[in-house]
Amino acid sequence: MKVAHAQVAGAGLDVHAWASAEGLVAIRLGPVPASGRDGGRPVDGISVEGAPPETLRSLARALVRYLEGSRLEWTGPLDLRGVTPFRQRVFDVVSEIPHGETRSYGAIAAALGRPEAVRAVGMALGRNPFPLVVPCHRVLRADGELGGYVAGGEVKRRLLALEAGQTELDWEAVR
Repeated sequence: MKVAHAQVAGAGLDVHAWASAEGLVAIRLGPVPASGRDGGRPVDGISVEGAPPETLRSLARALVRYLEGSRLEWTGPLDLRGVTPFRQRVFDVVSEIPHGETRSYGAIAAALGRPEAVRAVGMALGRNPFPLVVPCHRVLRADGELGGYVAGGEVKRRLLALEAGQTELDWEAVR
């Protein structure tokens, strides 16, 4: 699969995104490495070619605003190849969680009409290729603890703090 790559950084967070002709393929995020940006290692199975399409340009603009404390407002297409129908349903439900709010894994399972599928919801979110766009950082354990996150618990905590309006983020603690 041929894709284009874009990278943005803000609040000490490095965000890489890849898009194909069909839409957004993946996002990878984490704190900016101490040595600077890492050059955007490609996602497995794809080769990076060409200039970023409008999908990536509009996402990059939205991500910059998000990292400055605004809501992430981006509704571009997602390339869902390889994403199962169950995962798509989980992503749809999670995408409805408002900025600054959280839900439990159990609440997501219940919203799917499958209250017994808490673990399956967690596994689906653990394989979310679109963090931030599908805001899995807003999903917590039933006891209010963070639970897992593709970029690590500290990044999840910092994203929730950013959405809560806490602008003094110490990303040094993440490195």
